[in-house]
Formats: sequence, C-alpha cells, structure tokens
Amino acid sequence: MTREELPGHAQAVGIDVAAFRQCLESGKYTVRVHRDLADGIRASVNSTPSFFIGVPAPDQRMRVVRMVRGAQPFTAFKEIIDGLLNRSPS
Repeated sequence: MTREELPGHAQAVGIDVAAFRQCLESGKYTVRVHRDLADGIRASVNSTPSFFIGVPAPDQRMRVVRMVRGAQPFTAFKEIIDGLLNRSPS
C-alpha cells in the first residue's frame, strides 16, 4: 500500500477523507508511528493483531509469558489465561 492509496482506503471505511488528508499531511503523528513501529520490531511483532499475555513482574512491569499472533477465538485466550491463573507462582 502506498501513501497515495491511503485516502481511498480511508474513504472505503467511512473516514472523513479531508480530515484524514489533513492529519496525514501535517505529520502530527509521524514520530509516534515510527516509535511504535520500532517497538513492534523489537518485540518481534510481524502480524496484526498481536497480543502479549503476561504476569506482573517485581518492577511493576509485565513479564510476557506468551505472544499470540493473529485473530484467535475466545477459547484460545481463555485457555492461555486459565493456564496462567492456575499455575504455581514462580
């Protein structure tokens, strides 16, 4: 997909094309998008959606236990989360 194709895709999903073009051309979110892209690359995200499932770590962060790639049914998430809830603390 090229930059020139984006307004057509925006219109196809009902987005106000004029507002979309203004936002795109302003560059207002360029730094954030590049930062998020770099974060995704570092985290080995190569598909969307991607989900990180984890447990609390001592430093108030999350320790990722499992990464789920692609759209999955509820039962897949339930199985992973139930497994985490039922395991012994490490």
